[in-house]
Amino acid sequence: MASSYWSNSPAKSFRFFKIVLTDIDSHSKLMIPRKFVKIFGKNMDNRIHLSAPSGSVWSVDLEKQKDEVWMQNGWPEFAKFYSISFGYLLVFEYKGDAKFEVLIFDPIAVEIDYP
Repeated sequence: MASSYWSNSPAKSFRFFKIVLTDIDSHSKLMIPRKFVKIFGKNMDNRIHLSAPSGSVWSVDLEKQKDEVWMQNGWPEFAKFYSISFGYLLVFEYKGDAKFEVLIFDPIAVEIDYP
């Protein structure tokens, strides 16, 4: 049963969340959970695409080190555009083909008004 839940089927989605625990600057990176990388990493090359409900799409480069994958170039710009900072909660929904929809919640747990 567990294997069908984690399938790569387009009918199913896979989500993970991250809580921002540091300030974000131009050199900031965000790690993709190892379990996600283990399951879906083969579908991601060196770049992913993030979109928010506003419809904007951001290209983000990946940095791979052993079994860790980090969002790098493009991530600080995405964070700055949406004013993401310490205490924000981000929910990433994998849409396949290295595409993610991102929901953004502020430190008081309310989804932001997307610009």
